[in-house]
Amino acid sequence: MASLIEREAINEDMPKISRVIYNRLANSQQNMQRLQFDSTVNYLLDRQHITTTKTDREKDGPYNTYLRKGLTPTPIGSPSAEALKAAAHPESGNWLYFVVCKKGGKSCFTDNFDTHQKTVEEAQKNGIF
Repeated sequence: MASLIEREAINEDMPKISRVIYNRLANSQQNMQRLQFDSTVNYLLDRQHITTTKTDREKDGPYNTYLRKGLTPTPIGSPSAEALKAAAHPESGNWLYFVVCKKGGKSCFTDNFDTHQKTVEEAQKNGIF
């Protein structure tokens, strides 16, 4: 988990990303156990991009969290002390989604898919990714 947090977040967002992971893994009623992290797809593709394409996300493999439920079978990188701390001590919240929405890597968090989609569109419009 800490390696995913490391790849997905700047330090200040790590505890919230950790909470998103815990919330999604625990949310079996809405079938949220697919984390859908681009970092895991890019690990599978051996590259370090921020985003992925639909074709990328359809590539099968044990690290593709768009296709597979739960955490990856092994770490996808070396986590920092901050990521390890965040994995052990997630921030309280009900978030299920996040996206980098501001320059500098800051993420926006929500528990609502429609709000998340609007934030993604706004970030793309603003050239964040």
